[in-house]
Amino acid sequence: MNTPEGLSEEKQATPEVQTFCDKVKDVFLKKSGIKATRYLAVRYRSQVAVGTLYFVLVDVGDQFCILKILIPLPNSGEGVTLIGFQCGKEKDCSIMLY
Repeated sequence: MNTPEGLSEEKQATPEVQTFCDKVKDVFLKKSGIKATRYLAVRYRSQVAVGTLYFVLVDVGDQFCILKILIPLPNSGEGVTLIGFQCGKEKDCSIMLY
């Protein structure tokens, strides 16, 4: 069931969601400047747009970050893309649209 802003309910991260995070890891680490001692997807929400947006809470060791990841439509020819991120989050934070 989706919320009014179109986001799914929060769910525990799956191996598939971890794979999406792994595909954008290098870009995320470079842009954020974080020296991750861990890189583990914890929870996520999704939103169908032009493809699917995933908002994933990731444990990077000393903090948590929410990664905004676009999974494009299958016939687009594009790959998984990091759209944005927010760091300095807590493990129990709510994952909201941004």
